[in-house]
Amino acid sequence: MTASETSGTRVTADFLLIGGGIAAATAAQTLRDEGASGSIVMLCAESYYPYNRPDLTSRVLAGEVTPAQVLVRPPKDYLEDAIEVRLGTIARAVDPVRHLVVDQQGREYRYGKLLIATGAQANRLDVPGADLAGIFPLHTLADATRIADFAAGRGRVVILGSSFVAMEAATALSRLGLAVTLIDRAERVFPKIRSARLSAFFLARCKEHGIDVRLGQSVAAFRGGGGSGSVAEVVTSAGDVLACDGVVLAIGVTPALDFLAGSGIAVEDGVVVDAFLR
Repeated sequence: MTASETSGTRVTADFLLIGGGIAAATAAQTLRDEGASGSIVMLCAESYYPYNRPDLTSRVLAGEVTPAQVLVRPPKDYLEDAIEVRLGTIARAVDPVRHLVVDQQGREYRYGKLLIATGAQANRLDVPGADLAGIFPLHTLADATRIADFAAGRGRVVILGSSFVAMEAATALSRLGLAVTLIDRAERVFPKIRSARLSAFFLARCKEHGIDVRLGQSVAAFRGGGGSGSVAEVVTSAGDVLACDGVVLAIGVTPALDFLAGSGIAVEDGVVVDAFLR
């Protein structure tokens, strides 16, 4: 049940799972529960074992739990089930004809069956100043811990977006005592739920928490201050200039599928599959 490795450059596994989220963790556990005796290897791009993502925007940001407390399973469980988890390992190429995957270090993985469960990556903004320090995406556990560390002792934060992630982050940070401004180019919060009544409800809740919500605006630029190289102001499309200590990006995600380029695997807005997700 153990994957074999040759000269440190090639690993052979019966089941190779690309992804470090709940989908890959559940698949690995299900294989064992249903009697699979072959070797299982998980390639996890992050440095954490699979965790519960919904906890990031509330409990982790608020400092209520540690990273270890949001894991799907403790690391010892994978060891006991002979599931090899390779953290910090990023798939760079897939050859489905040769049953081969290559990671960022050039190591090859020969597999019997392959699961692609890479999830998504946070969207970024392409505007002047977007490379300043203090601008944080919010999608991974590492992102959430960085923002929680940043929030300590800070006064003002701007959050871009008004999705569930943005709203939860805004609430958590306001409870920590930060002055929060939320910006969205949509005309109402939670635009994807397509319910004016629900949007109005959540907008009212934001105001109850003292969150300044600015709708129908986007970001034109970020500006630094004091030569520190860190963001100090957000300039909106309406011409408003908002002073801040940091910015949180909660503007959606894009499927993480760049590594499939040239593989021959059909990709549209995600991997194209049949009725059985093959």
